[in-house]
Amino acid sequence: MGRRRRQRRRSVAFQPFGFSFHIATSKSPTETKVAIQSRTKRWFDPKNGARGWIAGPLICLWLSAFDNHGPMLFGWVSKSEKGCTIRGRAGADLNGVVMAALILLPTIWIMFKIASNSDGFWPLLIVASLSFPLIFWMAHKDRRQGEPLVRFLQDVTAEKSSSVLSTVAAVRISPTLKLSVGGEEVAGPVTPGGLHQALLDAGEGDFIILHSAPERYIQTMAKDGRFFIEKRDGGHMQHFQALRVGVGDKSSERLFSFDEMLSVLVAYASDQAKPSFISWQRLDMPSS
Repeated sequence: MGRRRRQRRRSVAFQPFGFSFHIATSKSPTETKVAIQSRTKRWFDPKNGARGWIAGPLICLWLSAFDNHGPMLFGWVSKSEKGCTIRGRAGADLNGVVMAALILLPTIWIMFKIASNSDGFWPLLIVASLSFPLIFWMAHKDRRQGEPLVRFLQDVTAEKSSSVLSTVAAVRISPTLKLSVGGEEVAGPVTPGGLHQALLDAGEGDFIILHSAPERYIQTMAKDGRFFIEKRDGGHMQHFQALRVGVGDKSSERLFSFDEMLSVLVAYASDQAKPSFISWQRLDMPSS
């Protein structure tokens, strides 16, 4: 009998204030900030995408004009020998978590003083005290929603020769395809740059659909900074989901990175063979 190998899962530190990131670029601090400002959306642009402000070396970005609890990023631009670096933190709701942390002790102290003079107030104090750990836990659980903002900075600061887009820019896409983002069809022909930008702007739960007919399409949904993939080639029996080849972890076999998602979309759009890292499984079939 073969011995069963136990897979050890790496423990993840508790990160209610988002995850840290470090980006190095050959661009100067001034060039970096100009590049960021040139690519951000207006604050109240209804479409998702990075927007925000820069004050000196401090960068603040968020993804949505309407979701006040959505992904947020704070970064600090520093000069380096080879250009500059951006260090910071990105998470689901950084401003809300910081505010909760600032009012935590004063709130509990005030409610304790009130409860001391009123026996009926103790249950409310207990409930309020438990609500703060819940806020911090949710912020930790959803911290990867800030990944698109980090990806935006990486894309803006990348050298043209090393950019993901440079590898697919010359691909010819079928003129019969249409691109829909968040339920809204994008005007004009589909381009590799358009696919790249749609993925770059994708927030939590956003759908991106590349279609030639109502029942012929490939679609993806953003989830914690990564992507689910499905396609349909006709009727309901031709509806498939993408699985990662050679991965036994059910939690990650259906999720793909930004680079992988872009390569899948480009392959589909240009009638190329699917990338070797995915297989298609019909949705009415159980996982093997």
